[in-house]
Amino acid sequence: MTTRSQEEILQCLDISSITKDDFVSDIPDIEKDLRLTKEDSELSSLVEKLVRFDIRFKIINPKLSTEKIRVNLHIDMEAQKSYRPSNPSYPILKRAVYYVARDLSSQLSMITQATDYSKLEKCYSIWICAEDVPKKLQNTLTEYSFSKKDIIGVADEPEEDYDLLTVIIIRQGKETEENGIFEYLNGIFDGDIKRIQKYSHIK
Repeated sequence: MTTRSQEEILQCLDISSITKDDFVSDIPDIEKDLRLTKEDSELSSLVEKLVRFDIRFKIINPKLSTEKIRVNLHIDMEAQKSYRPSNPSYPILKRAVYYVARDLSSQLSMITQATDYSKLEKCYSIWICAEDVPKKLQNTLTEYSFSKKDIIGVADEPEEDYDLLTVIIIRQGKETEENGIFEYLNGIFDGDIKRIQKYSHIK
């Protein structure tokens, strides 16, 4: 994961602000004043599979927002018990890419000649995989993102115009690292408040 994207997510996922009740609401009239807003956990379509997200929300993007313009990040967080699902068997990564793509497409309603694609905002799909992780992949955190590769010449296009999809896979291991994200997650799953406090502002 790049330092830029790590900092962007960490700035947005400030535990001390997320846990305050006044930042979270489903009331659309005051949405402009909220830093974090819950989104529907289900996406349905007549022609596409129903998708049920574990936790789905949007949060203000600190890099692109100003006093006059609010730009959001759309984040889906999935707690995946098995890294090797069965019946049917499929790669978690493919499912994660599908989820983030559906999250992006849901931002626009019916596509018409008047559809404004400039309104699309960046989506993250973050997957925390706890069990059945191959040993060589344990205790790894990987970012998959949409990037630019110039083939002939150089296209100087704003990154925010194409950098709209990012998947982050966190693969836990049986022997956990002593610090960082893996220790923090173990603290959450074990209910170890002291361990959690090392990485957050929770009191």
